[in-house]
Amino acid sequence: MPSEQPTLDFIDTIADRLSVLPGSLGPVVLALLAVVSALIAQRIFLGVMRRLSKNSFWRRVVDRGKWPIRLVFLVIALSAISPAMDISVDGRQAMRHTLAIIFVIAVASIIISSIYTVGDVALRKYSLDNEDNIEARKIITQYRVLKRVGVVITVTFAAAAILMSFENFREFGVSLLASAGFASIAVGLAARPVLSNLIAGIQIAITQPIRLEDAVIVEGEWGWIEEIAATYVVIRIWDWRRLVVPLTYFIEKPFQNWMRDGAALIGSVFLY
Repeated sequence: MPSEQPTLDFIDTIADRLSVLPGSLGPVVLALLAVVSALIAQRIFLGVMRRLSKNSFWRRVVDRGKWPIRLVFLVIALSAISPAMDISVDGRQAMRHTLAIIFVIAVASIIISSIYTVGDVALRKYSLDNEDNIEARKIITQYRVLKRVGVVITVTFAAAAILMSFENFREFGVSLLASAGFASIAVGLAARPVLSNLIAGIQIAITQPIRLEDAVIVEGEWGWIEEIAATYVVIRIWDWRRLVVPLTYFIEKPFQNWMRDGAALIGSVFLY
């Protein structure tokens, strides 16, 4: 693009001036200049975003994601100077590959930070300490389940993108898919419990057969829903034991929820 030509000419001029340095000092000094420039640009960017962010959500996103944003600026700066660096073709390819991996990690970190920031802002007005806390338990349960699912999906896609950037791993994946059906069946069977629990987590977040601190009877045990993780649920039994069951249990099997429609408990009393 025309706007990039002055920048490239400026970088080439600096590279020519540094080429008189002995050995590999030229590329090193050029890389250090790029790093310093990226850090300065990142601080200016964050300062401007903090001033423009009147919404508390975006301000928290900027504050929590300052390290990933810093990595993005470093990747951009080093990518801009890589054509002007006096290094071998293999070294330049390795540098670009490393920068691409760092960029994927930074973007994934920004997405995860945004997911956590949504919870910080959205859950401020909800508390489980109130007597009638059914609405708070509903919202907090939805957020915690969807947060874990979102983090798992983000990490999975980031890891897949990084692995696919390596030629050896990409060829291995293609050969694995094209190989005999036994390997594909084994991989499918191994991944099925994880995928089914993730899908069950999304179903629980939407339909909410259980919520945090619901009083339930599961497998003949009375307790309260203490934690809803990405693939399992922890139930705090009345005698302080913990019962851990997969998420799919609450989709596929019957159980008792004594606080489905309200926070008050109603029970039967027998006098003999």
